[in-house]
Amino acid sequence: MFVCCRVTPSVETDGVFLCRDKGTMEKKRFHIVVATILFAVFLWVSVNMSYEYQNVVSVPLLVENLPQDRAIATPFPRTIHVKLRGNGWQSAVLLLGSDPQCVIDIASLSSRKHSLTLNDIVDRMAIPLGLKPVEMSPESLFLSFDAYAQKRVPVALNTDISFRTGYGRVGDPTVTPDSITLGGATSVLATINEWPTVCNTFTDVKAPIDANLSLADSASHYLKLSPEMVNVRINVQQYAERTITGLLVETMSVPQSKEVILIPPKIDLIVRGGVEQLATLGNDSFHVSVDYDALLYDSTGYTEPVVLSPKGVQLVAKKPEHMQFIIRTRL
Repeated sequence: MFVCCRVTPSVETDGVFLCRDKGTMEKKRFHIVVATILFAVFLWVSVNMSYEYQNVVSVPLLVENLPQDRAIATPFPRTIHVKLRGNGWQSAVLLLGSDPQCVIDIASLSSRKHSLTLNDIVDRMAIPLGLKPVEMSPESLFLSFDAYAQKRVPVALNTDISFRTGYGRVGDPTVTPDSITLGGATSVLATINEWPTVCNTFTDVKAPIDANLSLADSASHYLKLSPEMVNVRINVQQYAERTITGLLVETMSVPQSKEVILIPPKIDLIVRGGVEQLATLGNDSFHVSVDYDALLYDSTGYTEPVVLSPKGVQLVAKKPEHMQFIIRTRL
C-alpha cells in the first residue's frame, strides 16, 4: 500500500510535465507559421508593387475666371480620361488619394481660341510624383470664346407615359413656366430653338400628373439655365364613350346660285374621352361640314363629312359614314 501510494503521484507528475512541454512547442510553432506567412505576403507585395501599371482616371474639367461678357463657344466634355503609367506604389497613392481634377484658368489663355493637349492638361492637374501621362481621351481640347448673350426658348416636354387600361390623357400637358432663359455664347444660342426636360417615365397612370421635372443638363456646364426645373400637369381621366345625336352638317363655300341637299341632313357621332370631359360636351362642341368644291369632283353622289372635335376627344364612328348629296341651281 505504501509503495503504491508513492509510485502513483510520480507517474501523474511526469504526465503533467509532458503536457506542458507539448503546449509550449505548439505556441512556438504557431508564431513561426504566422511570421512566415506575413513575410511571404510582404515579399509578394514588394515584388508586385515594383512592376509598372497603367491606370485610366476620369478627370473633371473646371473653368475659372471667365469674364462676365464672354462665354465658351465650343462644346467641351465635363470630364476627360487620362491614362497614367507608374509603379504599384505610385498607382496606390493615386487610387487612395483624392480624385484629380483639371482647372482651366481662362485668364491664362492669351487668345480667343486655344487648344489644350495632354501636356497642357497634366500641367493643370495634381498627380503623384513619378506618374507619367501616356494618353488622353479626347486627344485634345479646343476652346473658343464669344460674346455672352441670353435667349428665351420654349421647354420641350420629354416624357414616356403608359396609362392603366381604360384611362388616358385629356387635353394638352401644361408646363410652367413654358419657356426658360439660356445664357451663353451668341453663336451657340443661335442654334438652340428649344430646351428639353430630362426624360421621365410614368407607368400605370390612372390619375392626373403634377410633377416637377428637371431640365436636361447636357450642356449646362457652358450654358446657364434659368430656371433649372419646371412643373408639368397632365389631366388623366377614365375613358368612356358617348353618342352625340342630331348634329347638323354644314356645306361650306356654296355659291349663291347653287343649293346642296344632303341626305340625311344630320349625323350622329360616337366619341371617346375622359368621363369628366364628356360630361361637359354638347352639340355646339363639334363642327361637321362638307366642302362644295370637293362635291363638284365627286362622281359617286356620296360624300364623307369632316368632323372637328375638341382636343382630347377621339372620334370613334359616324352614323352614317357617308351622305348622299344633290347639287341644284336656285330658281
